[in-house]
Amino acid sequence: MEKEEKKRKIKWLWRYRNALFEAESLWRQADEWKYRVIEPSCKVLDGMPRNTSVSNNTTRDIVKHMEIIEDAKKATADAKEIRTEVQHQINLLDDGILIKILTLRYIEGMEWDDVRTSVGYSKPHTIYLHNEALEKLNTSNNHCE
Repeated sequence: MEKEEKKRKIKWLWRYRNALFEAESLWRQADEWKYRVIEPSCKVLDGMPRNTSVSNNTTRDIVKHMEIIEDAKKATADAKEIRTEVQHQINLLDDGILIKILTLRYIEGMEWDDVRTSVGYSKPHTIYLHNEALEKLNTSNNHCE
């Protein structure tokens, strides 16, 4: 397999983990904004003077929080769709061990040592099987772009 073809397939396989990371990041941002919206109504007891006429709990903050939640929901749905697509292509391989290696690496996001331990092979043999799986991964239906 060409080096560029291998890189392209690996990049395609990592799409799920990247999408999942994006969704998780948005959910964290939503949590942070939630506290920006809720916390101003709580008194801060640090002894510092506060201007009580100014509140951070504005409509703008609430709208921003809601927008981030909507973005997080969309990103979560996108990640789920990508996972389904990637897992489907992986499951089309004709060998259970190849399916397991790709699933552990690209769906579960495991490091190579954990993948190797899980499948019970040496690291070089696991990498060899990974390359075999990439070779067999079907790209004729343009899923791997």
